[in-house]
Amino acid sequence: MGKRVVGVYMSDDMLKRIDERSDNRSRTVEQDLDRYYFMLDYELEKLSEIFSIEEYCLIADALNGVLFSPWSIRLLPAQIEDVILYEKASRKWKVKGQELVEKLKKCNYGQLLAIADAAERFWDSDPKEHTNIQDMIRKYFRIPLERIG
Repeated sequence: MGKRVVGVYMSDDMLKRIDERSDNRSRTVEQDLDRYYFMLDYELEKLSEIFSIEEYCLIADALNGVLFSPWSIRLLPAQIEDVILYEKASRKWKVKGQELVEKLKKCNYGQLLAIADAAERFWDSDPKEHTNIQDMIRKYFRIPLERIG
């Protein structure tokens, strides 16, 4: 696979962290992103056995416009819980809201990152793709075809 030169802006703190790992910034950034994306896919694969399509629909719906920082990702279960309590999302998506919240509270940090990332990619996608919500959820949350009911 070919490689291209790209330019990105980074904070001084991020550059310091990259430089601590290697004197080859390009290699370090590519390696770290490769590991990060692999971790996201790995966690989503495991989570596909835990969450239903409808639960992921509720999660994606609830996270519309929500951006998480590395430190606030732990608040994802509370965000979903608020949407369930105040917007009655569990009725809309026909899921057991409290069970969903409990599942989310059991997720580790990497799993919460993977869920937030999938929801962000879902909402950043082309709206023309959103003709079938379950197909979109399956695509962005990496749910195998055999899980679609």
